[in-house]
Amino acid sequence: MSIPQEAGELAARDDPIPARSNAISGVEFKVVPSWVHVGESVTFYANASTDVGSMLNFTIKYDSELADGSPNPNSPVSVNVTGSSGKVVTTYTYDHEGNLTNPLVPDPFFKVTLTVFDGYTTNTQTRNVYVVGNVAPEFKLSLGSLYDNPDIGVEQVYSIKLIDKDGDSLNITWDFGDGTPIVYNETGPAGTEIFVNQTHVWDPVEPGAEFYDVLYYLNVTVDDGQGNIIESTSEVLFSIGMNFGPEGTLKASATWVDPMTVVWFYANATDREGESITWTFIFELEGEDYLTEVYRTNATDPYEVVWMNVSQVFSVEGNYTVTVYATDALLPELQVGFHNATLGSISVRSEINVVPYVMSTMTVTPSPLKVNATNPTVIATVYTEIADWDGDVLTATWDFGDGSEQAVNVTAGGKPIYGVSQQHEYVSAGYFNVTLMVTDGWFNHTVTRWKVVTVTSDNKAPTVVGIDVLHTNGSYSLPGSVVGFVIKLNDSERDPIEITWDFGDNTTKLRMNLTEFDEDGVVTCEVNHTYVLRGEYRARITFTDHMFDTKYHNSSVNVTVRIRFYELSQAEPWDVWDSVGLGLLFCLFGSCIAWVVYAHIRRRRIDEWGMTWDEYRIRKKEVKFGDMGGEDKRGPGGGDA
Repeated sequence: MSIPQEAGELAARDDPIPARSNAISGVEFKVVPSWVHVGESVTFYANASTDVGSMLNFTIKYDSELADGSPNPNSPVSVNVTGSSGKVVTTYTYDHEGNLTNPLVPDPFFKVTLTVFDGYTTNTQTRNVYVVGNVAPEFKLSLGSLYDNPDIGVEQVYSIKLIDKDGDSLNITWDFGDGTPIVYNETGPAGTEIFVNQTHVWDPVEPGAEFYDVLYYLNVTVDDGQGNIIESTSEVLFSIGMNFGPEGTLKASATWVDPMTVVWFYANATDREGESITWTFIFELEGEDYLTEVYRTNATDPYEVVWMNVSQVFSVEGNYTVTVYATDALLPELQVGFHNATLGSISVRSEINVVPYVMSTMTVTPSPLKVNATNPTVIATVYTEIADWDGDVLTATWDFGDGSEQAVNVTAGGKPIYGVSQQHEYVSAGYFNVTLMVTDGWFNHTVTRWKVVTVTSDNKAPTVVGIDVLHTNGSYSLPGSVVGFVIKLNDSERDPIEITWDFGDNTTKLRMNLTEFDEDGVVTCEVNHTYVLRGEYRARITFTDHMFDTKYHNSSVNVTVRIRFYELSQAEPWDVWDSVGLGLLFCLFGSCIAWVVYAHIRRRRIDEWGMTWDEYRIRKKEVKFGDMGGEDKRGPGGGDA
């Protein structure tokens, strides 16, 4: 099927052959393509000219030679007439492979002859057209002949390797033979070897059946689209052994109910093979079937627990029986033995019944309840009254709210009112929720009462004696520096104090237990903490001695922590107002100096005049300053200055 490889032969086919007469010249004969499949079209080109005639006759025989080398009288032929210079283009499609062979070229071919006639002379040319049929694809790796007991319910991978020497694209069909849908693959050109994969999950198990064989035929079909089809078939054999039926249980939400009460039946089952389960619920009243309900659940993993919960209202008073069956078989003839398991049978009594009576309050004595250092425990008596108008036996269950065991009272039945009580010892102070639950045994017939009991003590809560924050810079600290905290607490009874520090910066809280008290009952707690970022933080200190008087001894105190940088003043630029102010300051200062000098000189003159200061002031009033100035500046008396 390969294309001819001899370069010389190909050149001889496609190059024009010179005319063999002087009359006909320029003969050209080409075949395109010269190698085709059956059914593909071939185009023939012929050119020639003549100098002796006015017309040319082109005769092409498409199968001109028989296998023995003799002319083929039945060859398909085409005849075309042109002028003295002509060109002819024809097409032909071969419907079978070539009838000639060449030892050097494995492909079969047809010999094509062109004859050109101008009325006087002829010119003949021949060409080979290689026509081959399409080759079928091949399995380079096919499926195995037998697959014995592959895993059930697990995805299996199947692979084949293919090649198509024509380079055709391939269509692959997978029929697993077990009734599942056929699946397909499509490839691109398969001129080189290619892998094709497909997956499948086998499910040969027939629910409820055992000890049998199942044989499937896995068939793979490959089609190259050219009429060539190849197949590969494998046997897939399963030998199924013992099959186990379902196992399970049945429970009911109540068995003694009012006619309008909804009762739930809880059925569960497992199947070793994980097969689908069919559930049958049969309801009987006084021994007669009156209702059958059937349900079905899907297949699961092996041993997986499957639930089927069904509700029912027994509206007519009477005695009922509910029976549940489970089977893993679909066919009735297989629903035998342990393949039809009975999960359980439950009796239900439906009867009108009233809820028990319980007094709305309960009493607690003594009152108040107190504990102290002298009497660290106290015994409380709780009491109430109960009755049942149907005469049922009543069960009263007490929970004292302190984690101790419950206590129970049971009546003798009948319709009298019963007083029920219990004594209980409380060993600490606190709030305790005492709960009483009374039931007559009927579904939804539980009555609950409760009372909060307070046991007080004379224990004193811890108090803050003093608290301080030790900053590194007086009223604040720098980021990254250690801040100290000191708190002093007083507890009269010296109870251990649990203290929790929350520093307000989202760091981990610090918890400590304080037990070292001084003679005054004061304990001191000192801690350090480093704040990374500046800001103002609110630290919260919580403390408790885990005691109780009339309230729990939980308290807290908040302190403010300031984290800052050093504050430095900045020099501001000098402006004109600063210059004016400075000038005024200097003027004021100069005026003061001048006034002092003037006062000193005047005082000296007064002394020279022999006057006291008071005399001078009197004299000044009598004589104007200008007159004094006219006395040659020697003073009022004309003496020497």
